Amino acid sequence: MADTRQVVRWSLERKCTFRNGDRWFLPDQTFKQLADFRTVAAAEGDNRNVNGICVTGWTTERDNAGKVQSIPVSGFRIEDRLGPFGGLPMVLSTCHLCEANAKGELGVEVAGCFGYLDVWPDSEELDKQLWTIIEQRHLESRIRSAFPLTTPLWYGFWIESPLRRLQAEVLHELLNAACDYADPKDKDVRHFLNALDTAIRWELPVHVSLSPLGHTDFGWYTVFPHCPRCKANASVGRWKENYQATAYECRVCGHEFNPDDHHSMERDDFDWDANSLEKQLGPMAYQQFIKSFLLQRGCSSGQVDEVVDNKNNGPLIRRIKATRRKRNGTLRRLRQRVAEKSDGDRPSLLSFAIADDIELEMVLVPAGEFLMGSPNADQVPSEAPQHPVRIYRPLYIGRFPVTQAQWSAVMGRNPSKHQGDPRLPIDQVSWFDCQDFCDRLCKRLQRVFRLPSEAEWEYACRAGTTSKFAFGDSLLPTQANFTPFIQRFGMPPDGEEDAVRELEQLVESGPRHDAQTTPVGSYPPNAWGIYDMHGNVDEWCEDVWHPNYDGAPNDGSAWLEGENTEVFRVMRGGWCSATEFVCTSSARRQLRADAGSPDEDIEGEEDDGGFMESLFDLMYIPNGFRVVCECP
Repeated sequence: MADTRQVVRWSLERKCTFRNGDRWFLPDQTFKQLADFRTVAAAEGDNRNVNGICVTGWTTERDNAGKVQSIPVSGFRIEDRLGPFGGLPMVLSTCHLCEANAKGELGVEVAGCFGYLDVWPDSEELDKQLWTIIEQRHLESRIRSAFPLTTPLWYGFWIESPLRRLQAEVLHELLNAACDYADPKDKDVRHFLNALDTAIRWELPVHVSLSPLGHTDFGWYTVFPHCPRCKANASVGRWKENYQATAYECRVCGHEFNPDDHHSMERDDFDWDANSLEKQLGPMAYQQFIKSFLLQRGCSSGQVDEVVDNKNNGPLIRRIKATRRKRNGTLRRLRQRVAEKSDGDRPSLLSFAIADDIELEMVLVPAGEFLMGSPNADQVPSEAPQHPVRIYRPLYIGRFPVTQAQWSAVMGRNPSKHQGDPRLPIDQVSWFDCQDFCDRLCKRLQRVFRLPSEAEWEYACRAGTTSKFAFGDSLLPTQANFTPFIQRFGMPPDGEEDAVRELEQLVESGPRHDAQTTPVGSYPPNAWGIYDMHGNVDEWCEDVWHPNYDGAPNDGSAWLEGENTEVFRVMRGGWCSATEFVCTSSARRQLRADAGSPDEDIEGEEDDGGFMESLFDLMYIPNGFRVVCECP
């Protein structure tokens, strides 16, 4: 869920046994063919090649003394990637003799013929610095004859590819002088300077490519409208009909083009699990590999056992088990007591006084049957297979998500990020927090309160409908607190241009909450009188997370299979900054049971310039919940 950077990729053109195929000399093709070579060589120096496997990705875990250790999570068998080329020794030997291996003093042992530059192309400071150097060194005439002039200047360096000799010489002098002002440890810039020097000395073509701006979000990759000449963002702001019919002049290079022809949105089919060591080795062998990796990197056998237990969520699983035992005991006693006192009366709306002037309103949900999940299994496999579920007993569910006033009355504290109105939904609470709230509520009111099962939640959300949302197959900004796709990305989803014209008008004239939660009940209820089932806060369910519905119970009960090994639970409903695609009646996601409030020391950090707090703001998703009260 982040915007991509405009990265410059470069490659030196020199034929070798490792580079082949159509257009092998282009930066993207060179990256694809040689990246593994460099990865293996770097891992060899970093002690990450273990038992013939190159570890490319890792997470961290602490031992019981608090020392951080690396846990391998992804990698590949070295023989599979380098074996056809004679293995690492042959690769090293070949690259050492290659003129295009622009390693210089950087120590790039393998595949030094490609690299990248990661800067902010729109930086006013960078542009000012470059022009200062140009004036000091009297380079203006050479710059004008070598490159198309753009504003900012940086974009013009990458329009033509491969670079001509004059371009390589001027760029080398300019960037080399710029390095006097930049971080001398910036190895990417130094590497590129070595490549330019190599290209000049050996008369090798150097190919360059600047990527356009884009955005990744929940499995989709969007390339923003951009200039096809210099790759600068078109800055159209929002999808407009006139942009599809008229030319647009690039603010950077002056090129005229139609933004409609230079943007895209496609499903990101990249297999993030392809290099998963657990999938490649199997669960048992993977556990043994972790131990071998840690031992090779200097851990004692005792540390290894501690780290592996923590990595396998041992403490968290033990906490889940303890919470389950406590809740089961409370629920068992209360169910018996409530059954003995039942008078059979079930009003459609039930209200509990949990404190002075603070009520908990519950809506009666009738017994019934529905189709759970989505029929569109190809696009959303986690919502499939769609299957019939029967809710055998009526139940009461919260008319609203639990509010901050209700939470504070029961728990005595308010961890929410968004505060100011007591009717705002509680957020930043974990699954454990919700269990604690329900347990206290049970004891206070002597009724059976719990989280809804995932099936109960979807049944109550749909309220008898079979459409994508409780209000139909589309969701409007006047119906829920979410962020419409067109508002977030400035363009409609592919193939839905006509369908979103009305939505775009509503976005412009409708309510705007800037990804903030809103007081419960601010939007219309569904057909059963239940509010805020779409958007506002994402809601915890009782169930253990499963990647799809294969084997799911069909009686409406919580799916707890795997609780002894699984720490992720189910979240439903979407949230205020999510698009409509994440707020459907069938949409679901997973979250660790202990995910809730940020670490207490985030606000107390004094040496990070607020970085951690800003990072938390970027990743923040409001986690809330609503409760179920069982009917006698």
